[in-house]
Amino acid sequence: MFDARVQLELWQQSQLELAVTVIAQWFELLEAQLQYQLIEQRITNQQGNLEIIEAGYRSGLREALDVYLARADLNAVRSQLNQRQEQQLQAQLNLELSLGRYPSGKILAEGELGVPLAPLPAGIPSELLQRRHDLRAASFRLAAADKRVFAAYRERFPSLRLTASGGSQSEQLGELLDGESLLWSLFAGITAPLFDAGALQSQQQAEQALAASLDQAYQQAVLNSFAEVEQALSKEPLLQSSGQLLDAAARDSELAAGLAFENYQLGLVNYITVLESQRRAFDARSAALSALNQQVQNRLQLYQALGGGLETSLPLRPDSLPDGALPDLETPFPATEETNNG
Repeated sequence: MFDARVQLELWQQSQLELAVTVIAQWFELLEAQLQYQLIEQRITNQQGNLEIIEAGYRSGLREALDVYLARADLNAVRSQLNQRQEQQLQAQLNLELSLGRYPSGKILAEGELGVPLAPLPAGIPSELLQRRHDLRAASFRLAAADKRVFAAYRERFPSLRLTASGGSQSEQLGELLDGESLLWSLFAGITAPLFDAGALQSQQQAEQALAASLDQAYQQAVLNSFAEVEQALSKEPLLQSSGQLLDAAARDSELAAGLAFENYQLGLVNYITVLESQRRAFDARSAALSALNQQVQNRLQLYQALGGGLETSLPLRPDSLPDGALPDLETPFPATEETNNG
């Protein structure tokens, strides 16, 4: 029965991990698409700048150095477009594989990367971790090992009747303790389990060692689960703060880039100042997009670490599940619905 429960918990754990993986890969693809669009937008802006600078050079208002700088920057940005395209393709392939689709690299993610995340409630109970299927599977393994230890201990006693039908001493007990009978049994090789103590004791010790190792594994799994929750919780405010700061930096940098180009056209600054301001604006916006994705990814990790969210309802304890409470594992697990690649 414990083996069936372990299989069910492991199957449910794999379903949870798959769901988290698909969602995480969806947002990874969404960020990759936005990063690609950001590069395209920068290329469009750089092409416009180059046309203005070349026109100024032909009219004698701009230097050849500005033309070369603008062309070099445009080619450098175009090379980044290839890198972003490769990243987007890889994100598409990963998501398609997780969805059970042919990896054609055609799937696209829709939606907003800046998903509003509800604030985490105060006082999240640690009992939520009891829902984690990997911990429950480990507890069932430990329970099964404890049961085998008891069975090995019980096997060390002979199977005989200590009392007769009337409640008096059974003849089997007397025969067992009879010296001649005992000596004959030993040499005949038909010893009772009680006198096969060497092998049976070793078996019991082996089961006890296995139970001890499973107990240590269970305790380590519990500690790891707390560490995963602690890591996600500690990163939550840091990621939120970083995201807000990067978004503010991107907005200010974009305004600065626009002013720098206006001042360049007025002859107040050189083109290197324009390039530097535009680079800062692009890097800040790219980092802000990554920060939004990191917030979502961290919340998904917290969701998985808590065993599937913040609901307070807890499953039954492993030792309180009645027999027959779980589905028949002789039948296949329900298959997920196939998704068409369209």
